[in-house]
Amino acid sequence: MSLQSVRSLNFFAILATGYISLTSIHRESIFLEELKECSKRI
Repeated sequence: MSLQSVRSLNFFAILATGYISLTSIHRESIFLEELKECSKRI
């Protein structure tokens, strides 16, 4: 994978995480914590 495609995938992952967190802001989600941990590793 080229660096550009990795960056775009990371960008879309951040967008998806932001959307999910906005739609489920009233409840804590283990799934969101997992996504945050994965995005830190990238």
